[in-house]
Amino acid sequence: MQNDDVIWSLIGNKNFCSYKAETRRENEAFCRNRFNVTGLCNRQSCPLANSRYATILEREDGVLYLYMKTIERAHTPSQLWERVRLSNSYEQALAQVSKRLKYWPAFLVHCAKQRLTKMVEYLERKRKLRMQPQPELVPIKKKTERRERVREQRALASAQLERSIEGELTRRLQRGAYGDLYAQGQLDMERVHEANELEQQAEVLANGKAQALYEVESESEAVSEYEMEEEWDDELSADAETDDIEEAHRAHEESARHFDFDDDNDIEDAVRSDADEDAARAALQRRARHRRADRSGVPDGATTRRRRGRKVEWEVEHERENN
Repeated sequence: MQNDDVIWSLIGNKNFCSYKAETRRENEAFCRNRFNVTGLCNRQSCPLANSRYATILEREDGVLYLYMKTIERAHTPSQLWERVRLSNSYEQALAQVSKRLKYWPAFLVHCAKQRLTKMVEYLERKRKLRMQPQPELVPIKKKTERRERVREQRALASAQLERSIEGELTRRLQRGAYGDLYAQGQLDMERVHEANELEQQAEVLANGKAQALYEVESESEAVSEYEMEEEWDDELSADAETDDIEEAHRAHEESARHFDFDDDNDIEDAVRSDADEDAARAALQRRARHRRADRSGVPDGATTRRRRGRKVEWEVEHERENN
């Protein structure tokens, strides 16, 4: 018969046990036996020194089982542990544990339920981590990469060689080095060249039309700007001439008030003043023309359309005093 006290006296306390893991604290150690329900090395938790023992283990992938050991199976070590599969639902699994361990020690029932709770929690975390995308580690093989790089360089070199050979054969065929041997191929190439030339001519014509249209638009814009500047200059010169003429007319009137037309000297002064006024008017007109020519960049006399200032006729009434 199995005696639990004798077994614990042999492996417990400071005696040797292959499953014992010593720690720095005295009278405290861990147990590496997979059937241990608490993971501690003590009299109540030892699966070897207890003829009646229960624990919970994970078998397969995420499936929990309740393992139970009884004294009646001690003579058959292969059938020592009875296994019962637990439900995936936490409440139902707790109910199964309570039903199976109804008359067992309270310590084993409490430790079994506590272990079940911990295992359900870590399985839930495990499922969540599996659902999240995980980085995949890919090994880097330097020798393989170096081999592929060399092969790529060789392939590029061979491709360039093929292109150069193809170009040389095409040039020889165009020069007629093969005679009538490839007459059909030469005709096809000529057709291709003709089609390319027609496309180039069409592009050149389209570009020429676009350039001509652009030039015509630019010329029309320049002419319109020049005409606007000329009209503006004409208006400015006309206004200036009008102002100058009005000032001269006022001065002439002022001077005419003091003239005595019975006196010959006063008549000569009046004629001289009229000549000076005509000369001043001509000088103002020449200055306005030069100013327009400087602004527009066109020499004086080159414009076809000019606006001349109004002619102002002077009428002087002479009143003779009756002596």
